[in-house]
Amino acid sequence: MLTVHDERRDVFGVAFLCRVLGVSASAYYQRATGRHSPRQVEDQRLTALIHTIHEDNYEAYGYRRMWQGLVFFSFVLDVFGRRIVGWQLATHMRTSLVTDALRSHDGSTIDSAHRRNAQRAGAAQTNRPA
Repeated sequence: MLTVHDERRDVFGVAFLCRVLGVSASAYYQRATGRHSPRQVEDQRLTALIHTIHEDNYEAYGYRRMWQGLVFFSFVLDVFGRRIVGWQLATHMRTSLVTDALRSHDGSTIDSAHRRNAQRAGAAQTNRPA
């Protein structure tokens, strides 16, 4: 591509030829001289530094992860009310995970939550015009 530019640049000018060929004039001059701009040099330096830091950080993005393990999540779903009413996280999958999720409920029992929702649904149905 440089040969086309070099042959015709005196006739048409570098800017016109670059525009027709879809190449920036700065890219033409950079290729012609073989030098990199200070921005390109700094970008290459920073890219190498980022890759080094990423490798040193166990190839993890963000902060170094000190703890790696499994976390189990248990939640209690009120199917009638269509909402989560209790939940618990733990590093184990024992029965206590589920019972703790049940205890973390908002203070009422699941049964009373069902009755409350049923009463609301019944009240909504009785308030409808005939």
